[in-house]
Formats: sequence, C-alpha cells, structure tokens
Amino acid sequence: MIDAHSDLPDDIAREKRVSRRLTEEYRNAIFGGIRKFRALRQQAPGIIAQFVLAVAFSVISVPLLFRNIQFGGVLKDLGYTVKMIAVVVACFWITGRLWRLIGLANRNRIRYVVTNMWSLALGGLLIASVVVKFLFPDFVATP
Repeated sequence: MIDAHSDLPDDIAREKRVSRRLTEEYRNAIFGGIRKFRALRQQAPGIIAQFVLAVAFSVISVPLLFRNIQFGGVLKDLGYTVKMIAVVVACFWITGRLWRLIGLANRNRIRYVVTNMWSLALGGLLIASVVVKFLFPDFVATP
C-alpha cells in the first residue's frame, strides 16, 4: 500500500496517520469532535498547532486584503466570497509549507505548548489579543 504522507518529514507523517485513525475512530460518536480534539492534543499536537496557526493567519490576512470592500449585487458579492475562500485556502496551504520548514526542534517546542493545557490556553489568549490589536488598532478599553 502506498503511503500518502511519504514525502513529509517523519514526525509530520506520523501525526497525519494518527489524525486519520482518530477521525475514523470518532466518526459518528457521541461528542466525537471533543473526544477527537482531546486525543489529537495528546497524540498528535502538531495537527492542532498547524490548524491554529493557519486560522490566525487567515483571520489576519482576510481583513487586511479586503479592507475596502464595497458590496453590491449578487455577482460582485459572489466574486468577493470566492476570493475570500481562495485566500483562506492559500493561508492553510502556506501554513502547511511553513510548518514543514521551521525545523524539528521548533515544531517540538510548539507541540509542547499544545500538549500542555495551560500553555495552550495562554497561547490562545495571546494569539487572540494580537489578532484583536492588529485588526482594531484604535480599540482601547475604558473603565
């Protein structure tokens, strides 16, 4: 049988195989998504880290690239929607390529952050605050 992940580094290919196995295991299960997330966090944290980085990259790039959108008309709105989907897909693809390039030591550091629940929560808050600060630079909390 041909391995679909033979071109990937060993650690990434192993996590992809674990992810595929867990997807099949928790398909149609009660609370399958939550159980799969927990299993991925413990067994294949790189999958979650890559997804979180891709989402953060997409959340930053879409508003930046589509800052001055003027909707009007079905075709124009559909065109913008297709372009936004293309940008999100490109962000996920670029993040996958960057994940392969950053090196094993850095990937292992990021995996440690994901497996440790407290650092995952604090990292999520940090990423969310950076995204909010980047998207809304004039936002200031007033007492």
